[in-house]
Amino acid sequence: MESDTAPEQASNARVGSYTWADFLEEYGSDGDVEALYGTDPRTRRDAPGTSRWEEDDERAASTPTRTDWDRVDLDPEEYLDCHPVDAAEFIGNRGAHATDINEQFEAFCDPETTPVVKDVWLWEHYKREYYYEDDGSRPRDSEGEIVRFDAEEALGFDPDYIENALARAGQRAEELDAVVEERTVDVDPEFDEDAFFSSVDGTTTLANRYDLEKAVPMEKKTHFREVERYWVNKPYAFVIIFHSVKENEKKYYVVEPHLNRIEDDLTEFLTNKLRTAIKYGDESVVEGGRDNRGRVIEAETYELLSRYDLYDPPASASAAGESDDGSAADGASSASPGLASRLGLGGLLGGGGGS
Repeated sequence: MESDTAPEQASNARVGSYTWADFLEEYGSDGDVEALYGTDPRTRRDAPGTSRWEEDDERAASTPTRTDWDRVDLDPEEYLDCHPVDAAEFIGNRGAHATDINEQFEAFCDPETTPVVKDVWLWEHYKREYYYEDDGSRPRDSEGEIVRFDAEEALGFDPDYIENALARAGQRAEELDAVVEERTVDVDPEFDEDAFFSSVDGTTTLANRYDLEKAVPMEKKTHFREVERYWVNKPYAFVIIFHSVKENEKKYYVVEPHLNRIEDDLTEFLTNKLRTAIKYGDESVVEGGRDNRGRVIEAETYELLSRYDLYDPPASASAAGESDDGSAADGASSASPGLASRLGLGGLLGGGGGS
């Protein structure tokens, strides 16, 4: 605590070395040290005729009592906020408070729990995530010198202009929000899209919000309002019904995965190849009639994908469908995973292997 009587030079107070005698010498009056202890405990006298310390000087000075402090002109409570006799207990309580404050400060500075928001995210949060070492110390170069933090290097521009940069970013955000509002469909704000477009294992369905945006023409998005949506073949296709406020009628869309030009060309190419392979395939594979068509398509699809090096069937896959004499084992075949599962898409079908 500062005082008008404090010396110009700051005291060299250190735990374990700074004593009440040092305190009284700094802030008290002449004679306060002797009044408290009887003699200055920091002064040792040589015994007459010998270089040995006197026995009384070898003993540590006793701890002053309240009665001892009453003999001192200085009032220590003006400086300490407590009586010196109670200092140990007082400091212990303050130490507990300091621990609580430190924990609160560490929680406040945690970049993981602090949102990156103006006037909330501070330089200290940035430093803890991008500047300090793992132990919290400042980084050092190869010569052991501290690498000073450079705010301009971190930002990419002069920190004095950060307010201008944030203002400009806020303006661009408003402009972008207006563009998003204009170019996206108006869906039901109460509808949980994350749950709707998630499979049982938490992955995103094949048909999702991206495909919905692609399915609805840009000029329609300004006056379409969602009424209802439901899956017709999850995760591949869903239906969404809009009300057109412009035409005052309902619009019905079936949404499937949107294909870009390359994907569309590849799908058409593989589909034609698959049709040809099935048409001119070995007649023995179609034995069993209509009930066997799904397995025929699946087998030919594997063969086609493997031919173009798009899929490598596991070694156990071919053996699982044959018996010891080389004939197809219907039981094993029916129990084997479907095409989607074997291509790593099983979770999208609710964990099953249906085709």
